[in-house]
Amino acid sequence: MLQLTLAAANHLEGLLAEKGASANAAIRIVRGTSGDLQLHTDLPKSDDVGIEHQGKTLLILDKQISDLLNDRVLDLVPSPGGNTLALMP
Repeated sequence: MLQLTLAAANHLEGLLAEKGASANAAIRIVRGTSGDLQLHTDLPKSDDVGIEHQGKTLLILDKQISDLLNDRVLDLVPSPGGNTLALMP
């Protein structure tokens, strides 16, 4: 299952707060039209895989994305434009 670092979890919490998301909302990882992974605020569906931090679901994934990201780690890393989320092996 995809793991979150503390830095990534804090960043996702900040994104949800910044968007004024409802208490049940989380960040969904989806595959974009060009095959890249994208983040969207969404509500969980019954067949989603939820990834929690301190009792709150921060990430939601469908089965296909969950399988794709199995055994990966989502971390917050420095980049020229500021910190960004990155998938680590």
